[in-house]
Amino acid sequence: MKGQCPKCGAKFWLDAAVDALWQRELQEMAEEFGEFWETVHEYTDCYRTSEFGEIRPKRRWDLMKRLMLLFQSGEFEFRGKRYRTTKQNIVNGMYETVNRNIWNIKKDNYLYTILLKNAERLSAEGLTAAEERAREEERRTAPRGERHGEPGKVDFRGLIKND
Repeated sequence: MKGQCPKCGAKFWLDAAVDALWQRELQEMAEEFGEFWETVHEYTDCYRTSEFGEIRPKRRWDLMKRLMLLFQSGEFEFRGKRYRTTKQNIVNGMYETVNRNIWNIKKDNYLYTILLKNAERLSAEGLTAAEERAREEERRTAPRGERHGEPGKVDFRGLIKND
């Protein structure tokens, strides 16, 4: 589909303009991934339909956005459960996927299966098992009136007047 610039009247292909936009955003993400950019790019190549096939820029952009969120938070959900892992484990999982020469991946489930080896399961509140144990121990050792953020006990006997 052709478009026309409202200012100068120049004609351009709309698809080419959109592809250029995706490419520019991919370059910005490359800067954010830094030293891991090559690994991320190779990992997204595993989503091609064949070894020498192509991947659309929008598809690569979507994949990299998901990986960027995974890198930043270190948390992922797999089979209804939440997990936390490190950036290095994520990179190692991508290396392992790339080195197996797997093509036509549909979802990140293969990567998540690899990440499960070194991930910690999170509770509904976003805490690991160790963090929950520490919190529970802290609750047990706190004075009775100060548990769960409750104020200390108050003696109301001196406030009641008997006439």
